[in-house]
Amino acid sequence: MENKKLLTVYIAYGSNMGEWLKIQKKVFPLIELRIGTVLQKSKTYISPAWGKTDQPDFKNGVIQAETALNSLQCLKALKKIELDLGRVTIEKWGPRIIDLDIIDFNGEIVSTEELTLPHPYAHKRQFVLEPLAEIAPNLVLPNFSKSISEILSSLADKVVLTFH
Repeated sequence: MENKKLLTVYIAYGSNMGEWLKIQKKVFPLIELRIGTVLQKSKTYISPAWGKTDQPDFKNGVIQAETALNSLQCLKALKKIELDLGRVTIEKWGPRIIDLDIIDFNGEIVSTEELTLPHPYAHKRQFVLEPLAEIAPNLVLPNFSKSISEILSSLADKVVLTFH
C-alpha cells in the first residue's frame, strides 16, 4: 500500500442555527472520518454575525487536522459534511446550521472558481483569527508577512468574544 504524505489543514467552523451541542457531537467525528485526524481544536467562540448582521450570533472555532486528501478533495468532503448535517444555503452569509471553511491547506495558494486559498477573508475576520491564534499563533498564511497573532493584534474594530 502506498503511503501518502499527510498534509496540514486549518478548518474554520461556524453555526448559528440549531442546537450547537448536538451539531458538534456530529461534525467533529465526521471530520475525523472524512478528512483526517484532528490534531488541535480551539475553544468555541460566540461572535456577532459578519457580513449580514441581522441574524443570531455565531458559534465559531478552528481545528487543525492532518489529511491525505488534496485541497479540492478536502473542500468537497467538507461541503458533503455540511449537506449531511442539514445545511441549506438560502442567501450569502445568511444563517446556517454549519459552515466549514478551509483557512489554510498546507501553505498552498489556490485561486479557482471552486476554491481560494488561503481563505480570502480570514485576515479580516476576528472570529477566525481569534481561535486560529489560540492553536497556531505563529502560523503565517501564504501571501502574508505577519503571523496570525500579529494580524489579530492589528485588526481594527475588535469585539469581545465569549466562549461556549
